[in-house]
Amino acid sequence: MDNKIAFSVTEAAAQLGISRPAFYRLMKQEKDFPCYKVGTRTLIDVESLKAWSARQAQGGENHKQRD
Repeated sequence: MDNKIAFSVTEAAAQLGISRPAFYRLMKQEKDFPCYKVGTRTLIDVESLKAWSARQAQGGENHKQRD
């Protein structure tokens, strides 16, 4: 990663390895998702996204176990 402090939706989706539509669904579903608006743009704080992702990997509150 660069020295960016925020990702666009497209960049954040790519970092998570999901599509943009899936990312938008995730933003709506997750109440603690680290995003904010600047004008009409939705931005995602890089460090907060890393922390959120780590919490999910550790079994975050909405983490679903695979069978």
